[in-house]
Amino acid sequence: MKAIAATTLALALAATGAVAQSGGTAKPRQACRADIARLCPDTTPGEGRIQQCLKGRMAEVSDGCKTAVMAQRTANRARRAAAPAQNPPVAAAVSPPR
Repeated sequence: MKAIAATTLALALAATGAVAQSGGTAKPRQACRADIARLCPDTTPGEGRIQQCLKGRMAEVSDGCKTAVMAQRTANRARRAAAPAQNPPVAAAVSPPR
């Protein structure tokens, strides 16, 4: 159960980083700021290092951080489900008349 929760948090934090860079909400970052400072003070940000640090200390991550990350994950899923397809299917090729 802890492994599933840790994986979920790590994936959600990774998605959150992409959302924050694209102008999305930074709520999980704000909610997790104290956890990051307390649990991962020597971790250099980038390439998923913060997520890995928090994942490794999942039992110590605050409920507020977990809640914010899960809310962002739900919002990201809803946004993707509502977005139009990026690559619509291509019509089948038709042979030219002979």
